[in-house]
Amino acid sequence: MEFGSPFGSVTWTDDGTLFALAYDDVVEVRETATGDVVFGGRAETLPSDAALLAVAPDGSWVASVRRRTVSSAERHFGDLVVGVLYRDGRTRTLRTPARETRPNAYERATCTAALPDADRLLVGWSDTLVLHDLTTGSALATRRVLDPADLAVSPDGTWCCMVTSGGLTEILALPGLTLLARLRTPSAFTACSLTPAPDGFLVHADSDRGVHTYLFRPGPPAPHRPEG
Repeated sequence: MEFGSPFGSVTWTDDGTLFALAYDDVVEVRETATGDVVFGGRAETLPSDAALLAVAPDGSWVASVRRRTVSSAERHFGDLVVGVLYRDGRTRTLRTPARETRPNAYERATCTAALPDADRLLVGWSDTLVLHDLTTGSALATRRVLDPADLAVSPDGTWCCMVTSGGLTEILALPGLTLLARLRTPSAFTACSLTPAPDGFLVHADSDRGVHTYLFRPGPPAPHRPEG
């Protein structure tokens, strides 16, 4: 397939049968084998929103960015929330839980990742990581963190990797977002991914200084060590 205009992102389901594509203010889920559109709708995606596109493992929904702005001139600077479009035409908007205690809190989503059960979505906000329940829109778990840049979820959905633009890498247990491991470097991370290894998983973190790769062996949480 060829597209004559730039698109913000593309992501596949784990089995590779479907992929989601965002381009020209449109988000679509397509069949990989034929390129045929399964469903789609309007979106507000820019090329910088690559980490904000997620598709359900069963292709039942696609999540992308929605901009809460007053005018088109503000679309680069206004609040960013997450819009979920379902195959049956339903929609849902996810917002940061910070608004519950701070009604005027800055609202900017930075990254998303689907869980294998298709009913939950991880969303990184500017100062919080949230596990959202897609059946109700409520927050199942939260974790304070500054500037999450990307997320990757393990195949069994029991843990995830998060990287931040401030050089932090955290491995977190799901669903509680409990800390399993933490690494900090002077790099500014932009993306992360997981690759199965014989005795664990390789965690790849892309940054302005190259790709950092760590071997992670899933197990019980490590003892907490205060930073400093």
